Amino acid sequence: MITISPLEADKYPLPTLEEMLAPLADGSAFSKLDLFNAYLQLEVPPESKLLLTINTHRGLHKYQCLNDGVASALAIF
Repeated sequence: MITISPLEADKYPLPTLEEMLAPLADGSAFSKLDLFNAYLQLEVPPESKLLLTINTHRGLHKYQCLNDGVASALAIF
């Protein structure tokens, strides 16, 4: 029998706009990153795949990459 313990969400405080822009004050070259579907770039460790299993009309599906909706996804990314 498999026992699953409750997940603990990682807490990482988001910086304020001033905290993010202060280091850029002396910069001369900048770039823009597109982070669309950013969570899908992170592979889920094998021991966590069981926790991210969902039930669909086609059967069980284990996520291979981090998906939206995971409580600690923002802190992990």
